[in-house]
Amino acid sequence: MADSKYYRLKEVNGFRSKRDYYAASNVWGIEHFQSRNDPPKPPIYKILLETENHYATIELRLKDELINPEGLKRLSEELKTLFGYEVEYIRRTDEKGLTEYIYRRDKSKPLPLDSDFDRRLKMIFNARDLISIVHSNNVYAKYPGGPTEWEKRTKQFLFRNFLDSLGRPLSWSFEHSISQEHKKWYLKNKQHSIYNTPHKDSQNSPIEELLEKALTKLQIPFKKQAEIFFEEKLFSIPDFLIEKPLMAIYCDGIEFHKDPQKIIRDKQQDRVLQRNGYMVYRFSGSEIHSNAAGCAAEISLTIEMLMKRDT
Repeated sequence: MADSKYYRLKEVNGFRSKRDYYAASNVWGIEHFQSRNDPPKPPIYKILLETENHYATIELRLKDELINPEGLKRLSEELKTLFGYEVEYIRRTDEKGLTEYIYRRDKSKPLPLDSDFDRRLKMIFNARDLISIVHSNNVYAKYPGGPTEWEKRTKQFLFRNFLDSLGRPLSWSFEHSISQEHKKWYLKNKQHSIYNTPHKDSQNSPIEELLEKALTKLQIPFKKQAEIFFEEKLFSIPDFLIEKPLMAIYCDGIEFHKDPQKIIRDKQQDRVLQRNGYMVYRFSGSEIHSNAAGCAAEISLTIEMLMKRDT
């Protein structure tokens, strides 16, 4: 008689045989194995590592005791020692999709050179989280025991500092592969999504500068051009974001009114933000130019009302 549970798993997961399925579940443990496709639980972390020409990402969860300037600096130094990469940034996204950069690289320092990258390290954690990094054999030279000691220290480092993306202790699979072709893997280029992230011009527009001064004068705390992520994808970059209460503020210039499709898209975006707990404000350029102080006062009044409601 057919094992209906097995054939359902086979259809969903693509295992070629019952033996393959049970072998995999025995390696990882049934709890980890069955949850391998579950979405990550907030907070969600992303660490971008860079050399002159290569990049790599780590999307494991940092342990809470590291979330301080000293802990993040130490983490960055250890990652550079182990893999030869600088940490470009560490990004954290909370349950509301609000993202903050809790660490950024000092841009005044050059990125490491990487002309001899010829080895790929592949690590899979808890049957779900993958790290894939190309690196140089030179990283082994720092350790008297060579590759064996390096692998041991890498494992100790990761287990000491990270949890999986569901917040559980790590177990892993470790694999090396070597090829000259790996020099081409994870090369930084404009086609890759990491270097194609939607962003705003770093220089403020005049209307943003006017509203920023007005908000500052009223001592309203805000973040400029904070990134909001939903389902691990960049959703929106408001000009100003207030965290308590959650408010996304946009300054709409002349180009906004010239594009009817943009108006429709922005209204759709506003509805999604509102469903996720954000108060959304859009001020036209003419409003801000004529009365930036009044726009800021309206925001201040709304904050006061919402804070009273929530107490």
